[in-house]
Amino acid sequence: MFQLPGHDDYSLKVPSVLKSIELIYQYNPDEIFISTPGPLGLLGLLASYILNVKNIGMFNADFRLQASEVIKDEAIVNLLENYIRSFYSYMNEIRVPSKETMLSLENRGYDLTKMKVFREEIDSDLFLPLKAGEIF
Repeated sequence: MFQLPGHDDYSLKVPSVLKSIELIYQYNPDEIFISTPGPLGLLGLLASYILNVKNIGMFNADFRLQASEVIKDEAIVNLLENYIRSFYSYMNEIRVPSKETMLSLENRGYDLTKMKVFREEIDSDLFLPLKAGEIF
């Protein structure tokens, strides 16, 4: 566990890599969905390569844009962008929220051939809300 500088109320917990790989192996996944380029995303990426499982990166937040609004140092923002682009380059597939996002990312050097649009919706045939008092 690490305390983040300037954020005394927030700590970063890093899972055991070996234990995590073992648990993922026991689960025997067909695909590994990775939703963040952070520590857990790196773990998912590592697991997908070690276990020879397809990985799918979910690009659901533009960290470069968010960072540029908070960090006023363009060099750091560019460093972050280079890391994130490199991270997604190892994906077998990248899911993005729109065709506009695909084109924007392609202009920033991401591989368009890996990208697919994902829908942000709920399959109501698969997930039905329970009526009051119902137990599944």
